[in-house]
Amino acid sequence: MSNKKQEKIVFALFLLLLILLAVYRNIKRNNELEKYGEETTCKVVEFRFVNKTSYRIVYEYYINNVSYKGEEDTVYFKCEDGTEGCIGETFKLLYSTRNPKLSKIQLGKYSKYSKNKVQLGMAP
Repeated sequence: MSNKKQEKIVFALFLLLLILLAVYRNIKRNNELEKYGEETTCKVVEFRFVNKTSYRIVYEYYINNVSYKGEEDTVYFKCEDGTEGCIGETFKLLYSTRNPKLSKIQLGKYSKYSKNKVQLGMAP
């Protein structure tokens, strides 16, 4: 087998490993939130450009008077009032009681803009 073929195989295996790691981390995060999740609210504080197809919502929430921030990757969108990324709006949030840094914003009617299509079970 030539060196070029070996390099391509190693590169493909490396990419596969990265993808599997990302999937594993996402499953682990979702399981944690399903098992130890509790509901609160958060406020969108920032909407930033990532690349030509991605934006990122930054949200802030408080647990026991301690401030936490989380992020959600989205496509570009505006709220009904025209605000980009719904900055200033309040949404439901699920966080882990074991690790409050672990959270998932529930964008409600704007969830179609999220790049993470898993919406965890919460009360309506």
